[in-house]
Amino acid sequence: EPLPVRTVAIRMRPDVLVGAIMDAIHHAFEVLPQNCVSHVLKRQGGHFRAGVYMVDKSLAYVMDAQLCTQKNDDLERRLVLRYYHVQDDPEAMQELGQALQQRNPNNQPLEPDTSSPRDSSAGRKIANRHMKESCSLIQRLMAAQQQGGTKKMDAKHQMSWLGIKGDKVFSSEQQLKKAVGSHLESNFKPCPSVREENKKATPTIRKLTLPSLSEKDWPLMEISWDLTLSIMEELD
Repeated sequence: EPLPVRTVAIRMRPDVLVGAIMDAIHHAFEVLPQNCVSHVLKRQGGHFRAGVYMVDKSLAYVMDAQLCTQKNDDLERRLVLRYYHVQDDPEAMQELGQALQQRNPNNQPLEPDTSSPRDSSAGRKIANRHMKESCSLIQRLMAAQQQGGTKKMDAKHQMSWLGIKGDKVFSSEQQLKKAVGSHLESNFKPCPSVREENKKATPTIRKLTLPSLSEKDWPLMEISWDLTLSIMEELD
């Protein structure tokens, strides 16, 4: 199984039927913008898999959804969404290409979407920014752990480590958070793409990577939030 670019877990109520959940996911694909070509690859029980090609961005991906039940006394259910590069699924890439050919047999340029869908750009930017900041912080914590951890740093070193230099004074906690967040978002060590790790012979030799900090994975990270939000709204 290849590494996903993004994984989202949504807690589900126990009284919602499996069929209703799968219908909601299916409808989220049906209401995608007109400049998106989607194709259902599999729908069986609590498993749904589909591919999407975004014409305006020349970007394709696969979304795999599985309804899982925890094996404990609570029996909690979660809908797990995983997003993959379509290149990591040759069968999906072939089927999606056929769907695109059927929609546009003469290879004419598809018209851009002129409708007025729900504007999710603001929410997408906030969610993705927080994801990148968190991954940047994780990367720093892992590096600091190799040097003995942050507890061994003095206060000045800790502030410098978070991008706060000198004796700068902030008027509010919010201003401090914004400064640290901006520093984390723009200062990190680029990570390899999950595609590079997926090419390795066995999963046991794959290295930990953070897709939010990968130049090749970031475009898919950005757009995957729109479909995730659409699915969540359909589930409501």
